[in-house]
Amino acid sequence: GPSTYTPEPQARDTSGKYDPSLIAPGTPLRIKGLGSRADLNGRHATALEWDAQAERLAVIVRSLGFGEEARVKLKPSNFVLEWATPDQPDPLTGGPCPCCHETQMHTPVGSQQNAGLQFCCGKAVCHGCLIKVSLGPRLQRDRCPLCGEDTSDTSDTNLIRQLKRHAHPGGAPTCLYNLAAYYDHGHHGLRRDCTEARRLYELAAKQGHRRAAHCLGCSHRDGEGGPVSLAEAAHWFRVSAELGHVPAQCNLGLAYQRGQGVQVDAEEAFKWLSMAARAGDELARRALGVSGR
Repeated sequence: GPSTYTPEPQARDTSGKYDPSLIAPGTPLRIKGLGSRADLNGRHATALEWDAQAERLAVIVRSLGFGEEARVKLKPSNFVLEWATPDQPDPLTGGPCPCCHETQMHTPVGSQQNAGLQFCCGKAVCHGCLIKVSLGPRLQRDRCPLCGEDTSDTSDTNLIRQLKRHAHPGGAPTCLYNLAAYYDHGHHGLRRDCTEARRLYELAAKQGHRRAAHCLGCSHRDGEGGPVSLAEAAHWFRVSAELGHVPAQCNLGLAYQRGQGVQVDAEEAFKWLSMAARAGDELARRALGVSGR
């Protein structure tokens, strides 16, 4: 659920409708709603060029694993344009590694990632310790270094089985969030189910998972997995924003700027948008320019 943005003015026709044929090469976007390539849903991509004959946007998708990339053509309904937002640590899985007690862990996928989530117990271990375990005796390498569960089965079926053990109130919030995201995008063998994703996002959000709270806000804003409720969206954007999630700070500021789920409030809009802008959120910077502040 990253922040989404209104395309540049030249990407709109005279009626104000969005014209995907005018998207500039290099524009960042996120893929959604694919059926035959559901594995790409939720992934970030970069626009290449508009194919007028096919009425599709050619994009390149990176980070598929081991430097792989894919070039695909998307209908306008299968992507949403994005602004860049900073790569933030997850406070629920950050802090010192519980094994070596030295490495400060960063679990979100990105250039700073140095730790991995153990889906059996919902806790994180730094990559250095995971490598040491993998090079040790077989009895140790096939066990979680934290809870001791057998980790030899790396299939999607077992991954989902482990995550579903947490799919209840009080379950590990990081596991709830990951399972919700897999339902949201139809990953790891799951059929896309936005209703279940919304339910799981809420369970994680109620335990203080700020990314889950932001995704839940996006779900209510966009009507994915249930009816549209701009008031609920604004509520969950605030929950996430107060926990320090930059995209949520931006979306909360936009809600105040546009009167979506809250009363228009220029001061609150400026407060949250400037907070996100200082952290590096491009959409917030643009919105501040539009507001003239």
